[in-house]
Amino acid sequence: MEESAGLRPRFLFLLQQRALAVDTPAIAGQAAVGADHAVTGNDDRESVCGARFTYIQLLREADWIGIGSMAIGLGSLVAMLEEGQRKDWFGSPLIQTCAWLAAIFIPVFLWVELTQKRPFVNLRLVTRRNLSVSCCVNFLLGLGLFGTVYLVPQYLTIVQGYSAFQTGEAMIWVGLPQLLIFPFVPLLMKRFDLRMLVCFGTIVFATSSWMNTAMSHDYAGQQLAFANVIRALGQPLTIIPLASIATATLTPWEAPDGSAVFNIARNLGGSVGTAVLDTLITRREQFHDFRIGESVNEFRIEVQDRVNFLTQQFQTAGYDPVDAMNKAYALLKEIVRREAYVMAFNDAFLTVSIALLSAAVLVWLCRKTIAKEGSAAH
Repeated sequence: MEESAGLRPRFLFLLQQRALAVDTPAIAGQAAVGADHAVTGNDDRESVCGARFTYIQLLREADWIGIGSMAIGLGSLVAMLEEGQRKDWFGSPLIQTCAWLAAIFIPVFLWVELTQKRPFVNLRLVTRRNLSVSCCVNFLLGLGLFGTVYLVPQYLTIVQGYSAFQTGEAMIWVGLPQLLIFPFVPLLMKRFDLRMLVCFGTIVFATSSWMNTAMSHDYAGQQLAFANVIRALGQPLTIIPLASIATATLTPWEAPDGSAVFNIARNLGGSVGTAVLDTLITRREQFHDFRIGESVNEFRIEVQDRVNFLTQQFQTAGYDPVDAMNKAYALLKEIVRREAYVMAFNDAFLTVSIALLSAAVLVWLCRKTIAKEGSAAH
């Protein structure tokens, strides 16, 4: 139950965010009615009842089928992706159930939203070029954003044996530099093509991931700090400009729906990316462990010398010859596994780099956009 509880926050955030976007006009209208009563002193109960009736009518006409199918379909998909590797994918009844629910309710959600007069999520906006391309770029950025936040702590924990506090100290270099960059982003958005900013930021982001593709077991928090700072310099140039590109061709009334689709794409990219990277690390660790094991065998003189040296070390520490040799082989096995994990994480960071470079190229399919006065901050 504790593991499944961890799946809820991200999707509930999506649902809450979407609900706020849909209800903004209604809330604004009711606020205007309330302000009118406060200024004029009009205590006309008929107006109040009319406002309440309108609100109830909106609730009755809401796209509850779309809301329900999205909650079940996307929630099941997120659960399947995040728990799949841990539960052996389709060998688990839970994953099988989530897969069936996603396969049934996601098509229902798409059909309802495309045919409903007042859809919960206006998917028809995806036909707009800037929004559709931006969603694809945002999906890949979500893979990179969530993926790197997942990979670095996992590497420090598995390979270096870091505690949660030590991992937090290493990850702080991803956040602090962004505080210095964000104030300048609106100014840059007014002077440069937004596609150029997103492309440049994404390339910087990809470079930081590429810097982690040649790690050895000596790489720890201090060695990762420079790559984390580079990553922090690139991320602010991708998030805000890309959101402006996505909504540039939308009307003010379409913007909330477009923002909802845009944010869903990023969160789905994060869920898919985390699942792919988790599976990739497991599979590549097994692959590298097998390949290293082909060379590290007891028939090689180098391996025999290493085992003899370790055995003597354990004997000096007080172990008898048999236990000392068993300890030596166990330690050698741990070293092989450690190196296999390092190589697996290198492969994972390479995957993130390729995804981000693809996003940097894809963003140029959007139409040229420069933020207008007063819209850069949005």
